[in-house]
Amino acid sequence: LKRLSATYSTVEKATLEAIGNAVDENPTKIWVNINLKTRTVEVADNGNGASLKEFEHEALESVADSTKDDDKIGRFGLGFMGGLSICERYTFTAVPKHGDQRYFEWTFDTKILASKKEELNVPHIERLDLRYSARLAGASDGIITYVPWRAAVKFFKISTDKIIGRISPDSLEGEILARYGVPLRKRGIVIFLNFIDVNGQEISREIRGKDFQGEPLDPFIINPPNTNEFAEFKLYIAPLTVKGRRGVIHFGERGSEYRISDKEFVMSVVGLIDEDVGTALRSGIFEGEILSSCAKGNEDRHSFNRNEDLSNFCLAIVEGYRKHCESHVIRIREANKEKRYQELSLRALDKLQHLLTNPNYQRLIERSLPFVGTTGTNHAAPKKSLGETDQKGIAVQGRKQDSGNSNSDSGANDQRRRLASEEDLAHHPFVATGPSGKKRLEVKNSSIGLIFAHVEMLGSNVPYVFIPEKGVLEFNIRHHWFVQCDVTDAKLVRYQCEAALSALTLNAQPVEWREVAQVALLDRLELDVFQITH
Repeated sequence: LKRLSATYSTVEKATLEAIGNAVDENPTKIWVNINLKTRTVEVADNGNGASLKEFEHEALESVADSTKDDDKIGRFGLGFMGGLSICERYTFTAVPKHGDQRYFEWTFDTKILASKKEELNVPHIERLDLRYSARLAGASDGIITYVPWRAAVKFFKISTDKIIGRISPDSLEGEILARYGVPLRKRGIVIFLNFIDVNGQEISREIRGKDFQGEPLDPFIINPPNTNEFAEFKLYIAPLTVKGRRGVIHFGERGSEYRISDKEFVMSVVGLIDEDVGTALRSGIFEGEILSSCAKGNEDRHSFNRNEDLSNFCLAIVEGYRKHCESHVIRIREANKEKRYQELSLRALDKLQHLLTNPNYQRLIERSLPFVGTTGTNHAAPKKSLGETDQKGIAVQGRKQDSGNSNSDSGANDQRRRLASEEDLAHHPFVATGPSGKKRLEVKNSSIGLIFAHVEMLGSNVPYVFIPEKGVLEFNIRHHWFVQCDVTDAKLVRYQCEAALSALTLNAQPVEWREVAQVALLDRLELDVFQITH
């Protein structure tokens, strides 16, 4: 019992195992009630249930053996005793679907069971107060209470340890779909999750098996040389959501419904696959499944048996990733990086425009003629257009107008734009280039402003390059200052603000002073970087 309970050492793992046990009993509904305020977890289902004889003989007498078939997740498998390590006691209450319709309840007390030396004796009582009825569920005559479930496991006084007791509805839902998504989908099982946090806030949701979504990649099979193992890949580029790509890859055995999430798989094969491959598999870029022809799931139900078959499976995974998946990861990561830099540039420019449009500091963006400016699509046609720029960009001011609330007088604004007959020479566009937005129009001798761009300046050791005639500030994303600040969004926003002020201040100096001023300003920027990063 001690060995088995150590296998399921967290509340989340024990709960997932209880859900897996329920899934294997052919239910249509499973109820998962988690109350962190009262420190209780309950998993109930309307599946096959269990009789007194089944539990006493098939569960307790075979506690050290798994009585499940290879394709079973199991009611009385190795994980049934998992609650011993995460709570003070737990109960199992059940009635069989057919036959004797009496409910019995067994109580597992951690301290009492730990004191046992040889004989295993789990006390049980008959629950005379319970009757099964899907139609009358929740009703009671004061003596009999009708319930919609045939089996339920309930953990009492779960651990308050921050590691053991950690559980959240999002994480739990993700692991449920990763592990049991196939049987949920095939059998139409619905899981009703009710979660109450330590403050009493309640979250309820229904969890159903989902078909894979996104852009499908062509399925492929990898058979590494000199092995009998092959891996079957069925992957998709996960759809892009407001929170990014959040795909999960499921790993399993061919012919079995049981799956392991990419998180648990990668953690269990450390040293068998390259680190960058493991990171990519867990990145959320892909969803789908990778199935093994030989490697077998471990009795702990969240890893594979660590042997030569698993090693060969990992070889196939690495080969398949290098040949068919790595190019997609590089492409998407580059696009994500560009989009992130553009968004952070908008945040930096949003801060800077309050300073640079102030009359006291407007000299920092003033330029001598001739120069080239840019305008967006809402401005009057310029008299001296030079054509479109090569890059797309988003203007800070334009973004604010577009994101205004629906009650704003947007119609009046549009009318004023349509009536514009000439350029607004006082216009100061603050633009962040990147993958989003529209290509701006280059205009000669008007629309003074500032544009942020990000460039890989290979072989160059300068932190930035300012092109005053166009008002473009190019950040060297390979410079060590940029890299040092590119650890959090807030730090990179601050760095861009400070670097921009350094570049603009230098440009505003008399030409004969600039060489000396540049040394001083870069020294100051280095101090700014130290403050930002520390």
